[in-house]
Amino acid sequence: MRKLFVILLLIMSVGGWMACNNKGASQDQAAENQESKISPEELNKSLTELQDLKAKFDAAETEKDKDDLMTQLSGKVQLLLSKAPNNPEANAMMDNVQMYYAMAWAKQAKYKKAIEIVDNVLQFSPNNDEAKKMKAQFENWEFMTRDEFNMIKKHMYMDEVTKIAGYPLRKETKTDKYKRTVHGWFYKEPSMNKAVAIWFDVNGQVWATKWPKGTKDVKATGAGN
Repeated sequence: MRKLFVILLLIMSVGGWMACNNKGASQDQAAENQESKISPEELNKSLTELQDLKAKFDAAETEKDKDDLMTQLSGKVQLLLSKAPNNPEANAMMDNVQMYYAMAWAKQAKYKKAIEIVDNVLQFSPNNDEAKKMKAQFENWEFMTRDEFNMIKKHMYMDEVTKIAGYPLRKETKTDKYKRTVHGWFYKEPSMNKAVAIWFDVNGQVWATKWPKGTKDVKATGAGN
């Protein structure tokens, strides 16, 4: 059974983050205790609508289109669960919705929030292997380890760095002393929470890296220091 208040999420949009609707705990408990209040015909219709929306989402090419479709999907899943809280297909779809928003938080480097959402999925779906892998990935991305730093080499592209270290906690763009535009990504190392810097050139390729001094392991073997 699914508690509907779990969707305390924010959706990425062109204008910013929009708050999703939130169900109170007392309403959720009541919904869980209800038997299905939907006819077989209405249930089949609702499930078909969800499947169609999911197909459109999978085919969407832009982040905005995906966000818009996920908003619709989230609303319809919550509505169906309010009528049929024990439906396995709807609950599986709810897991997917939550994991989508968990990744949206992770892309903002809000890893604790992302892990919290995935933990909620695992509370109700403890055998969800995708959720388990996602949680492990987010936990790994909370900090940049020395081993990960050493894997980052000069001329790597931004997406290659993301695969290794996740999304940065902070970004900045500035002009260096030679009037070149450079982009800085900043992470935290685990021993003292000091900042690890990865600098990219205008083409989005690693130009320089800097491991912070005073940490347990200070010898750099990355792209350049």
